[in-house]
Amino acid sequence: MDRVDYRGRKNVCRLAISHFRRKKIEVEQRMKWFKKLGEPIKNELAELFQLNEEQKKYERELND
Repeated sequence: MDRVDYRGRKNVCRLAISHFRRKKIEVEQRMKWFKKLGEPIKNELAELFQLNEEQKKYERELND
């Protein structure tokens, strides 16, 4: 039973990391568009920083 929980947690971590990678790509694409339009990108930078922090948290748990 303990092994199943461990594997399940690892799978959740892997899924979360791939989700954050996709989200970061979307945010980076939005930033490119906003830069071309001359719009401020402060919100996108904050969102990207938050995604990075959450991804690091899951990567640390995956490596434990």
